[in-house]
Formats: sequence, structure tokens, C-alpha cells
Amino acid sequence: MLEIAQSNTPYDEHFQILIERINSLGRDELISLLDQAVAAWRCNKMLPSQLFSIIASVDKKLGQTPQSNRNEQPVLVCSFSPVVTMGALLSKVFLKSRTFNVRLINITYPTDLDLLMKTIVSCASPAVVFSFSLFHFIEMVSDRLQDLLSLNTTYYAGGVAFDLKPEMRQLLPGVLFPSDLPNLVGLLENQVNEY
Repeated sequence: MLEIAQSNTPYDEHFQILIERINSLGRDELISLLDQAVAAWRCNKMLPSQLFSIIASVDKKLGQTPQSNRNEQPVLVCSFSPVVTMGALLSKVFLKSRTFNVRLINITYPTDLDLLMKTIVSCASPAVVFSFSLFHFIEMVSDRLQDLLSLNTTYYAGGVAFDLKPEMRQLLPGVLFPSDLPNLVGLLENQVNEY
């Protein structure tokens, strides 16, 4: 099915057919499509706009499908931008497709970290996923890391910023760095089962 999405332009006829068919797919087919899209993206066989369209369409379809979540309290996925970044949206939808209760939070200013900490406490979130695309946000979180680590939750981080500068991980001691989204799912499964 994904083969028709891999075209030269983001909105050609074949790609539009795929987006329209998403509404007829079941959960397993949505997961398969999402996995294929991520794999195609990693191999540079898909345009960013195409990946975004697939992620957004899968997210919408999952929102219309009743699901029993494996965790009662939400996993918080943090996007460090005034608009939702591709990595944060992908993390949210990937976890949601695996029946995790997730909530997306945008963080743009240091004061937003205060709101994040209040949210962690008020909803007893078992985990927070940081998706970093810009370096200065890593430093912003690093400045408040001790406050964050004092809360009863587990922190995971990833994103293109660490692909470009892996040494930035040293700024976040105590934060876990999954190798990819399936690894994150495995870590969260273990954690939710213990929670």
C-alpha cells in the first residue's frame, strides 16, 4: 500500500488515494502503514509533507477508533516549538497506535517547563518523552533538569538534534535515550507493567 505514496510530488493522485483509504483501515493496518512510512522516511524515499500527511491521517483515524489504553495516566510527549514538530507528532501517533494514552505538550519558553512539571504532578504521568529538533531547547531542559528529575516520572529523549550532535546527550544525565520508536515502546511497556 505504501508504494503508491512514494511518488515525486506530495499531492499527486496516487498519494491522495492512499490518504483517502486510511479511513477504511483497521488498527493493525494503520500500524503497518505507519511503520512502512517511517522506514521509507529513513531511507529518503518519502517527502516530509507525505510523511506528515500519513501521520496526521493515522492520528485522526485513531482518534475516531475506540481503544482501551494500556496506561491510565498519559505519557507526555513534548514538542519544543510553537508548532508541533514532525518528531513529536510521530512519537505521539506511534505510541497512540500501540494503545498508549498520550498527550502532546508544546514547550517554547522556560516558563513552559513549570507548566510541564505541574502537569506531571497533576496527572501522575508515568513518563515524559522529549523530542528535540533544536539544540537550545536541550540546554533549556538541562538548566531545569534537577527540578524535573525530582518528580516521580521517567524521562526519555530523542530527536534529530541528537543525531546531529550525540554529545548533547551528556547535558541530560538521568534521561533515557531509546534507539528508536520501537525501543521506546518496549521501554514504556515494561514501565507501564510495573507502574
